Amino acid sequence: MRGALLVLLGVLIAGCDSPEDPSLPYPMTLTSQGLGSLRMGTAFEPSLIQGKLPGLNVEKLSQIVPQGAETLLVIKRGDTVLGYVFPDDSGKSVAKIAVTTPLIPDETGRKTGQPLPPLAQMRCSGDECAFVDSPLRYRIDPANRIIREIVVQKL
Repeated sequence: MRGALLVLLGVLIAGCDSPEDPSLPYPMTLTSQGLGSLRMGTAFEPSLIQGKLPGLNVEKLSQIVPQGAETLLVIKRGDTVLGYVFPDDSGKSVAKIAVTTPLIPDETGRKTGQPLPPLAQMRCSGDECAFVDSPLRYRIDPANRIIREIVVQKL
């Protein structure tokens, strides 16, 4: 009886990681090479990508765009969407990763929901800003420069 009580107490103190908990199971950063261990150019295979993002869910989604049907992968933690993975034109490798949550910063420490300061080495057009010679892009609200999405795209 006492052993069972100690085990129960240990579980309560350690806590449980609920699948509905939107927090990340480990720190992750969007860099010019990719997201965590998911690199640009990796085969666009849902099971392979799922293996590179343990603790997160990867779901295949099809959407209709002006150019036709497009397949993409949604990265989720519970019901919370963290970002998207897009294939190249051939559909065989990862060409673009978009982060839509402040839980994942980029390599400069910027996160969605934060204002993007105007910088000399950054160029903006409409709602998109990018550093010169960098595959990182920021989709912003042009009215207040709040970052809505951070994207790394194969150049």
